[in-house]
Amino acid sequence: YDCMKKYQGSWHMEQKPAFRNCFLIECRDRDDLADMLHRLQCADILAENITANAIALLPEQEVFLRNLMMPETKKISMSTGYIKDGRTYVTKGPLQGREKMISRIDRHKRQAKLRFAAGNTDRELCAGLEIISKS
Repeated sequence: YDCMKKYQGSWHMEQKPAFRNCFLIECRDRDDLADMLHRLQCADILAENITANAIALLPEQEVFLRNLMMPETKKISMSTGYIKDGRTYVTKGPLQGREKMISRIDRHKRQAKLRFAAGNTDRELCAGLEIISKS
């Protein structure tokens, strides 16, 4: 996801992983995943470990992530919003209309944590959110 970080006196756009301790690979099934890892010349032990521990996303999870990401780059772009009377309003970006999913906002880091259902558990996802005003 895109986020902002301040160094050398100014803010800079950076990319960070949206999830901790996992990554997403787009493929049809485990056989397709194994073929792709083989084509990438991935070490056999690593390829076996990845295919053995891979968990398929539920269709609603895949739709949710695809709606957040930009199709060309597969990244979650930065959102912009404001806080009024304790409520968050997102005016621009992929978080627009998803304000109820925001569980925490770190205004200093310009980051939001989204909570969404993932099967039987809730997962947390980070996304960039700049709050431009608060009243």
